[in-house]
Amino acid sequence: MGHLNESNKLIKNKMKYSIPVLLLIVFMSFSNIIPCLSMTEKPYHIIESKDSTNVVKSIKGFLKWYKVNYKKSSGFRLVGSDKSGHYFVDQKLCEKYLKHLKSSGYISDAYVTKWKKYFSEKEKNFKDNPQNEGPPEGFDYDLVSGTQEPDLFYNSSENLKFIILKVEKSKIFIKSSDIWEHEFTLSKSGGKWKIDAIEILGYVPKPN
Repeated sequence: MGHLNESNKLIKNKMKYSIPVLLLIVFMSFSNIIPCLSMTEKPYHIIESKDSTNVVKSIKGFLKWYKVNYKKSSGFRLVGSDKSGHYFVDQKLCEKYLKHLKSSGYISDAYVTKWKKYFSEKEKNFKDNPQNEGPPEGFDYDLVSGTQEPDLFYNSSENLKFIILKVEKSKIFIKSSDIWEHEFTLSKSGGKWKIDAIEILGYVPKPN
């Protein structure tokens, strides 16, 4: 019986360590397939290499589209002035602006919903706190990139490095870094990965 117990313990120990070793092999294989991607944390769901490739394609595709269409995108005057000179959010132009971004084919309904909420909040803020001089609060930067230097955002599409932060069911959180660091949230719908959100994380300092 003593030998049997020892054998059972040995089998359990092998099973205990085989699972994390298998996961490590999967992640190492994944990183080798796509050199521009790495992981900071163990995801809740393992993403397939095909999906990871398509996620990067969606991000780069949108950046290229935004570069070509930046002039039109920035031409929407989302904030106007009333007769007394106070700012207000032009909701009709905001609607056209979001429709324009969505026409890229890379923007999800969740992205549009998020920004509709943002515009409504800013509209209320202007009513509660009238402003008639200086840059309109909340609109003094490029809304897509979150910076006042959007060219540094869309021009870096070929040099970007990507780090997967977290993977959930049909959703991925991925960090891009070049001159700026951004976090992209994408979800899969209809077989295509689309952008739900883009958040700026900060400026990447140059190495000494």
